[in-house]
Amino acid sequence: MEDKVIAIGPAEVMSTPAGYYIGAWCSVQYTWEDGETYVGKEPWARYTDYMSEAEAVERLKTWGDG
Repeated sequence: MEDKVIAIGPAEVMSTPAGYYIGAWCSVQYTWEDGETYVGKEPWARYTDYMSEAEAVERLKTWGDG
């Protein structure tokens, strides 16, 4: 199988069982040996530590202003 990142999304509030954070997704194209392909979404980056959902929402409002 071969995988190729085809797009990286903007910063957004993301969540895990451990908490909320500012991060980004990427779209990945998977190609199997038989030529079949599939595009899936995967976490790309985590830009902050974990925080509450409310804190993450507020922080995202000014993301990139610094």
